[in-house]
Amino acid sequence: MIPYQVTKNEDPTLIRRSKFLTLLQAAMTQHEYQFARQAALIWLASYPGDLLVSFVYASILSELGDTEMAAAKLQKVCAYDPEFPEALSLLTQLVHGEAIDAEYHSALEYLRQNPAPVPPIAKWFAPLTNARRAYQQDNLAAAEKAVLQALALNPQPAAASHFTHANCL
Repeated sequence: MIPYQVTKNEDPTLIRRSKFLTLLQAAMTQHEYQFARQAALIWLASYPGDLLVSFVYASILSELGDTEMAAAKLQKVCAYDPEFPEALSLLTQLVHGEAIDAEYHSALEYLRQNPAPVPPIAKWFAPLTNARRAYQQDNLAAAEKAVLQALALNPQPAAASHFTHANCL
């Protein structure tokens, strides 16, 4: 058995992430969604934890009309990083249903630090906003009380992660 010999022309080419992201952006700008989709899939095969490329891939899927798969990908991105406003924003555009709309919309408005968003708003939004305000005023007892009130309202997993990050208050 003769081992396979790699010739000079078949050497793998490495590309920096910043150049790859520029390439993806150029493909998206030129509406070359199939190319961008394939490139993102190849990248994600090597780097499955790259949340930014996962987000871009979901955006591509959305542009191609596969909103169900795009939403599923965005939900995974938001599960890993619930403070990714661009992913939440696209998710609110793709996923509909009264309860889900309220959760994602509220999480997005909370990240934007909007004290008075337009409905639908999740029940946990007001207590969590109060917790943030109390925390910023160094009133830790009131912040803790408000967080507990918000948790008692049984937020969805993406929203619940905001409660665990003290620096998010």
